[in-house]
Amino acid sequence: MTNELWSEEKIALLKQLWNQEFTGAQIAKIMAEKKMPTPTNAIYKKAKRLGLSARVSPIFVKTEKKEPEKIKTIKQPIVSKPIAQKPIEPVFLIKPPSVPDKNLINVIPEYDKSTGCCWPIGDPKKPDFRFCGEKRIGRNYCAKHEKRAFVRP
Repeated sequence: MTNELWSEEKIALLKQLWNQEFTGAQIAKIMAEKKMPTPTNAIYKKAKRLGLSARVSPIFVKTEKKEPEKIKTIKQPIVSKPIAQKPIEPVFLIKPPSVPDKNLINVIPEYDKSTGCCWPIGDPKKPDFRFCGEKRIGRNYCAKHEKRAFVRP
């Protein structure tokens, strides 16, 4: 006997077990017990090359579709009277101020996009959000923020 993966004895056993509807994993286990270890994937590939019948996937089992039962309806005249509704008036718990209070407005210094540092300070959703604005030394940041933004090895 030569040192090949599929001997005549092994092929005969595969055909026999395949026709008995064993799974590939079960066939691999039986072959291993008979001192003919074979990977499960190799069993499936060899079965396909030999033209053995394909297996039906247990995942995609076709089930008979039942037609939905028709519901018997009794036709009765629908009688409805319109209900008089009052118009809904909007309710405001807090009235917005008509003129903004000057104490609430934050004065933020103007930011020069061409030469100022682009490091964000604060929460962008809050009114006190701003950019650093210091003079740039490199790409987009001042000396302080350049060290934080670009870590050099």
